[in-house]
Amino acid sequence: MAEEEAAAKKALQAEVVAVKTRWGDEIKLTKAKPDAPSAPLPVSVTRLISRPAFASAYNVDELKVKLWIEALDVARLPVRVEASALVPLKLQERIAAHVLERWQQELRARGSGAGWMLEKILAWCEAAFVELLTLEPTFIEMYDGCDDNGMTIRRFTIAEPPEPKEEAEEEESEEESEEEEPQREFTEEEIEKMRQLRIKEAAEAEADRQWREERRREAEKLGEEGRQQGISKKEQQKQKEEKNKQGTRLRKQGAKSNKFDAEAAGKKANKKNGLLH
Repeated sequence: MAEEEAAAKKALQAEVVAVKTRWGDEIKLTKAKPDAPSAPLPVSVTRLISRPAFASAYNVDELKVKLWIEALDVARLPVRVEASALVPLKLQERIAAHVLERWQQELRARGSGAGWMLEKILAWCEAAFVELLTLEPTFIEMYDGCDDNGMTIRRFTIAEPPEPKEEAEEEESEEESEEEEPQREFTEEEIEKMRQLRIKEAAEAEADRQWREERRREAEKLGEEGRQQGISKKEQQKQKEEKNKQGTRLRKQGAKSNKFDAEAAGKKANKKNGLLH
């Protein structure tokens, strides 16, 4: 029994090392304290998945998926999932449930001999980025935006629509009914205005993100040029200014004559033929 448990721990450790090796800083690990009865369990493996290129039309920059393993017996499926992103809580819960369902299906199909399938599930989460964000279709709103090249494209924001307010029940006393305003449902016009406001806010946020991304790329480009030349930005600017000054300098007078002065050189003229000696 002890040997089987040791082998199971070793296999789990190998899977954890594999995902850490593949994704590096995207992976965060947690485990129980050494003095815990079931140490090192429970173990969690979290991957912070940045938005893939194929999902660039969606305004969600990253998705965090945390896989929990609470026991070593794979057959019992002692696993659970947490998911978080800048999306409504209801969608986060649906994403976690969807990933858990997929994980359990893989574990059942492959059997205990295939291990915990950590790497496969985390890779699938990235490939299913759009699928996970669109699990709740009523949260998706489309608007016209721009891509990183400035081209107009359809973009999508994820937001939970407002819930219609139920009509308030009649108060028993007239005094309470006078003090409290009765609640009402939003009209279609009001709902549309709120939807347009959310779209506007999403478009403004996307424009701000693109502006900051452009500034970041410009800063990186300047920094790279400086490193290639081995000089600082200040020195680059100084050289540029000096070069501009040199380019605008005008020649005010011609070159001085360099005619040979024989007398100054100490030569004397020959009286017979006029030659210098």
